[in-house]
Amino acid sequence: MMKINGLQNFIISSSNVNQKMPAIQNQKETIFQPVVSSNAFIKYEFRNRLQSTINDSKYDASFLINFANAYKNIKEEITNSTDSKEQEAMLAMLDEVYDETVQEKAKQLASTFEYFFDGSSKMEASYRFGSKEEVFDEKTFMNHLVEIANEAKKHIGSVSSSDQLENKLSALFQDDSLEKMSYRDIKNLSAALQQISTPSLWAKTSNLGRKLAEWNERAENILQSSNLSETVKEKAKKAVTDSTETYKKVGTYIQTLHTYRQSMEEKFEELRKAQLEIERIEKQLEEIHKKMNNEKIDYMSFLTTLLERQQSLQVTSKGIVDSLNVLKEEKEKLVNNPSIILDSDEYKEVQKNYENSKKKNEVLDN
Repeated sequence: MMKINGLQNFIISSSNVNQKMPAIQNQKETIFQPVVSSNAFIKYEFRNRLQSTINDSKYDASFLINFANAYKNIKEEITNSTDSKEQEAMLAMLDEVYDETVQEKAKQLASTFEYFFDGSSKMEASYRFGSKEEVFDEKTFMNHLVEIANEAKKHIGSVSSSDQLENKLSALFQDDSLEKMSYRDIKNLSAALQQISTPSLWAKTSNLGRKLAEWNERAENILQSSNLSETVKEKAKKAVTDSTETYKKVGTYIQTLHTYRQSMEEKFEELRKAQLEIERIEKQLEEIHKKMNNEKIDYMSFLTTLLERQQSLQVTSKGIVDSLNVLKEEKEKLVNNPSIILDSDEYKEVQKNYENSKKKNEVLDN
């Protein structure tokens, strides 16, 4: 990673970037080279230095400590290696980049927490299962994260290690409400969420209940061992329970719609084959009629067989069309009112398998 001395040399060698390059003449228009401020390169370097201290995980809360440490190192390089006339401007740019980068990461983490606590209500609303009360204020939590990061920057110069800074933040932020939760709860919950992946809802209804029971138990075990405060732990467990109930409904809904579509596709294929067979018989009947008129040959037995087959296929086609209409009607009812899935045999099967799997897991745990 480029240090400040190297950055200074880069700025000196690039001092002409603020000057316009000679115009390049074109037959139709005059084109000028773009002008890039050297300050933009400095800010870009500061941003890279900060972001290189964390991973790309949307659940990562380490920026609350790591950004402050990086800020301290860069600030020391500026004050030790930069001309005093430039220090004020460089430090102002560092503060600006720190604030912007913290805001971006805080917004990302707040969005992740909000999805965890209110994801079930948003999912049910998106699938039109009705509205559920949301329990998490994303904006308030984001501001809380920014406040913690600013305190970390404020105190980083007075501590000798990351552990001391963490202890300082833990002492300053001890609330156990969701949007103002303690630094320790933020750190521990973000680590837990990295282990709790969203379950697949594409399992058949015969397997969905079992899979969700396993997911629920695993998520609760992760939260139980995450050293969270009791208040945050209970609210996090409730979020898992709410999500599980939503996943059962939405998963059954998705799978049932898929079954309807699949059944309709199969019926359309049956109808297509029947229609092709009817068309083939009609051509044979035409040929037989011609030969009977021209050759006076007795085709009556074969003709009777074809007519009976034609009639049978027409009855079959009508039955397929009737089945298609029933499937279409049932599918439209479900699409127009997703909540009726709760009264379906498919949902009852999912619920039964879920409860049986939960009981089985509880016996094994004991």
